[in-house]
Order: sequence, then C-alpha cells, then structure tokens
Amino acid sequence: MNDVLIINGPCGVGKTTAACAVSDFLCAGDIPNQHIDFDSLTQLFPRPDGDPHGQIVGLKALAAAMNVYDDDLMRPLILPMVIETPAELDAVATQLNRRVIHCRLTAPATVRHARLAKRETGEWLDRLSKRSDELTGVFERANLPEHVIDTTDLTPSAVASKLLDVTGWLDQKDA
Repeated sequence: MNDVLIINGPCGVGKTTAACAVSDFLCAGDIPNQHIDFDSLTQLFPRPDGDPHGQIVGLKALAAAMNVYDDDLMRPLILPMVIETPAELDAVATQLNRRVIHCRLTAPATVRHARLAKRETGEWLDRLSKRSDELTGVFERANLPEHVIDTTDLTPSAVASKLLDVTGWLDQKDA
C-alpha cells in the first residue's frame, strides 16, 4: 500500500485542503501515511528560466525528499500538485517508482476565485485567479487518466472520503 495519490486541479479548487483531510482520515484510522505539499517545494522567487511555475525545481526537491524514506518508512503518499500533461504524470510515477492514483478536483470559476480571495491578496490573488482559469482549459484538453470530483458543494471531509474511496486505502487496512 505504497501508492501515491496525486490530487490535481486548478488553483483554489481545494487540493491542499483535501490532502490534509485525507491524511487526517488515515491518521484517525491509525493508517501510516505521508503528505507532502508540492506547492511548498515550488515556492521560490525568481523562478529559473524555463520553469515559470517551479515544476522542475519542485520535482527535484520531491526526489530529494523521497530519498530520505527507506523501505521501513514507505507508506501511502498524498501529493497535492498540478499535473498538466500525461508526460508529467508519467515522470512523477517514474521518479517515485510507485503506483500513481490521479484525481482531479473541479469547481466553477466563481467558487475557485472566492476561495482564493479568502487566502490571497493583491498580485498573488490576480496571478492565481488567472492561472486557475488557464489550468481549467489545460485540464479539459490534457486527456489525463483521472478520477474527477467536483468540490463545489462538498466539505473537505466529504472530498477526502471520495478520494479515499478511489484509493481503497481504508479497505486495505485490515487486508
């Protein structure tokens, strides 16, 4: 049960919040897990040429972080991040050498923008709102293998429950 759950979606859809809720569910069930917030691995300014969203730097940092875990520490990994293409998804799966379960969260632009407005201000709010809209189009064209969950009217716990249904991790506890 060392799968990777990639929680994908545009800015403001609830990726990080859902990942925290998934980890909380697993911890409450005494199921070992690891949660790495990919966004925290991409936070640098200025970003390198050719890496406008920090994806390349983030993947390098993720690889370095995973080197810390030996076989005794391998456990289900919850990874909220943006994946735009099948090639990026394959690269993450190859780099982590684990089975990847890919889920994309969705919500209308009005919902995403309202969520972003609760946590961002100024330039970052404008930048992330534009990026959120851009990513919605990217995902519609990307043809990624995925499970899709609309978060519009769901609580974080309800989203986490749906994600865990997809992974089967709760069912595997006693297996």
